Amino acid sequence: MKEAPKVIHHSKWDSKAIATETLRALAHPVRMELVRLLANRGAQTVTQLHESLDIKQSVASHHLNILKNKKVVNNSRVGKRSYYSLTDKKYYQLLQTLFACIKK
Repeated sequence: MKEAPKVIHHSKWDSKAIATETLRALAHPVRMELVRLLANRGAQTVTQLHESLDIKQSVASHHLNILKNKKVVNNSRVGKRSYYSLTDKKYYQLLQTLFACIKK
């Protein structure tokens, strides 16, 4: 017998769960720096980002994939190159607000 399709119930907890996962994705120093660089410079390649942060390209790619999976960044291809950019600059504003609270 075929299994019945799962029913998705949307609740007030859905947006809280998404927010929690997004904050977890942002909660790493390398990812915070990637968000800062993308907010300030616009679209960048992995090479540009790993060189700017002085980290291995594989490390930059790993952290970009985490951000991409949570829809903080997206990427687009131009020829052979893949450019990453923020899906919304409000992610950077969120980090700025957090840092402003901490400095008080």
